[in-house]
Amino acid sequence: MYTIPERVKMVLIHAGGLSLWEAAEEYHRRHPDQPTPHHASNGRLMERFKTAGSIHDKKRSGQPRAATGDPNEASVLAKLVVSPSRSTREMVQECGTSQVSVSRILSVNHFYPYQMHFVRELHVDDTDMRVQFCE
Repeated sequence: MYTIPERVKMVLIHAGGLSLWEAAEEYHRRHPDQPTPHHASNGRLMERFKTAGSIHDKKRSGQPRAATGDPNEASVLAKLVVSPSRSTREMVQECGTSQVSVSRILSVNHFYPYQMHFVRELHVDDTDMRVQFCE
């Protein structure tokens, strides 16, 4: 995803009479720290510029998600901080949002649901047993 100034530079390079391939290579030559734009994405950018007269992305259709807004997100994350072992179903009941919204909020904030399983506990002589097993 390129920023608006980067898109302007791409349009100006292409407007200089270069093909899409040449414009992509020229952009990469001028800005080696940036990834080389694909000629197809350059083509879509030029087509959007010609038809709409803008390099901005189109406005997203549909209603914005209200359940994953800042107040609900803060509420869910606060519940998680207070009790990290709480299930998502318990958070749904306490916060009053849907299961999908709670899962989406957790996923966006890099929290993933899991169940902790205690398989066994370690004892003092476990190290000796492991060494014997390996020999």
